[in-house]
Amino acid sequence: MGRVLGIDYGKRWVGFAISDPLKIVANPLKEIDLKKIEILKEIEKILKEYEIEEIVIGFPLTMSGKELEICKDIKVIKEEIEKNLKIKVILWDERFTTKISKNMNKESHKNSAAILLQDYLNSIKIKNDN
Repeated sequence: MGRVLGIDYGKRWVGFAISDPLKIVANPLKEIDLKKIEILKEIEKILKEYEIEEIVIGFPLTMSGKELEICKDIKVIKEEIEKNLKIKVILWDERFTTKISKNMNKESHKNSAAILLQDYLNSIKIKNDN
């Protein structure tokens, strides 16, 4: 059984989280500095090491549902991942992850990635239970 990789993409920092093999729990994994590490190479390493079968990338929207400026970059990264690494990528509404992360006093990109991934995992569990 494969895992799901959650990604919190920022202009400089990117956080990663992975699910357990049963896709029930999300765990923070790591953060990278885009000035030092090439994101596609890092994702490729994670895919191999953890047997990832799909990726969820946080897609930040305003409270009214409009896309933020960074959404353009996220769409480009999504296309690059799908084209070069041949894996399904889901854009996931992450409006509240930073706020939740701050409220937990654990603000970081890897924690935000875990929060958005957990939200996704909960949604697929609910869908599968119905």
